[in-house]
Amino acid sequence: MCMRALALVLLIACGAAPGWPCSCRGPRPACAYLEADAIFLGRVIFTNHDAGSGISQETLVRFDVEEIFKGLPRGTKDVWIDPGSFTSCYEEYLLGQRYLIVARRTGQMPRDSATMTVISGNAKQKPLPPGFDPVRPPVIYSAPECSGSRPADGFPHIEVDLAMLRAYGSGQRLPRVFGWAYLEPFYGWPRLDGPALKGAQITLTSGQATFRTTTLGDGTFSLDDAPAGIYTISAELPPLVPVVPATRFIVPEVGCGSSDVALRTTSELRGVALDRDKRPVAHVPIYAEVISTSRDPYPVTIEAESDALGRFAIVGVPESDVRLSYGSTHPSSGEAPYPLVYFPDAADESRATTLRLAVGERRAGMVLQLPPTPKIGHFTVRVVDQSGRYLTAATVLALLNGIVTEFGKSGGDGAANVPCLEGFHYDLEASPNFKQSGEHIETDHPVTVDCGKQAGPVELRVNRVQR
Repeated sequence: MCMRALALVLLIACGAAPGWPCSCRGPRPACAYLEADAIFLGRVIFTNHDAGSGISQETLVRFDVEEIFKGLPRGTKDVWIDPGSFTSCYEEYLLGQRYLIVARRTGQMPRDSATMTVISGNAKQKPLPPGFDPVRPPVIYSAPECSGSRPADGFPHIEVDLAMLRAYGSGQRLPRVFGWAYLEPFYGWPRLDGPALKGAQITLTSGQATFRTTTLGDGTFSLDDAPAGIYTISAELPPLVPVVPATRFIVPEVGCGSSDVALRTTSELRGVALDRDKRPVAHVPIYAEVISTSRDPYPVTIEAESDALGRFAIVGVPESDVRLSYGSTHPSSGEAPYPLVYFPDAADESRATTLRLAVGERRAGMVLQLPPTPKIGHFTVRVVDQSGRYLTAATVLALLNGIVTEFGKSGGDGAANVPCLEGFHYDLEASPNFKQSGEHIETDHPVTVDCGKQAGPVELRVNRVQR
């Protein structure tokens, strides 16, 4: 199933106008946000965020200020924040949590946002918060998603951010360029895991000006003098090679420009994906996961997909223990019907073969044996309202291990036909496509059904409640 189409279905099912959400990179070092109007450290002491209203709502968040870095009068005790009303760049600030807030006086698009989509319709109106005087309203700053704000507790390298901001507040000169080189498939800022790439030659170019520097022991680099402008940046550290020849970034008038530069090995795994009849299979997702002894919740993985002849190539394999898997943790009746298998042919990762390549090694001829293709079945679902009447144009979702993998729509008799893979357990949910103004939707708990063992139609109830 096409994930973009599925996302569209889910947006419609939730009653929102279709639109692609804000797409953010991780927050960059704090020196990259010094052009903001206000920067402070604070704790959420009030929010009127309503989880039932989606992102199209007018929300106010009040912060208890702990430390001021820029833009607020000395002695400011609290600040009101708009987390991005009317846009998909909506940030949910949690009550009682501490954040480093980067804010602006006007609703500007965050510079780290790839998209900002306006949602049609009226925002949910809410009572004024306690202490909010509409006659003499306080200044409300804007800090939506992608603004540069970040949690203050547990965020990677938050101590680096705070040190930069305190140095800025005391009048110290900060670097004009700050960056890091890292090894793919490990991560760059802000996590900076993987081996430290010391001694990489960094080259920055803008027009006729060229600057060079070398990474330190932790893989970071900086330049004290670099005029504002657009730069290209590249890195060299043989025998590693660049992932891309050069990337572009901006050095602003105020603060620093920041960029990560990815390098990789030339090591490769190549082979073919075959079904039980030894026929090549296209579009099989394949993963080479670095086996880590840490409890990092984000696996370090290189992903690939077999081509029309079943061939695959995984390039840039690091000199680490690697586990190869293929198929899907959430198989569907569309392009990914195969459940996950671990190389060479195991259903459990504990039985997987551990691979390790030397730097520059190219291992070819690997055969990935796919399991038998599950038979495609279907669920017959009938959607009714609280009075037992058929509900038409409802979306029925089939969840496999908590992830939507299949869906269907109810017709004039309230019935929907939902595909599934036989032998798998699904949770079925239903939702009307459209919600009336002031209406609250209540649904029954998901119904768990085994595909291929359904005795009759599954009834899903949807209640419409006027608030």
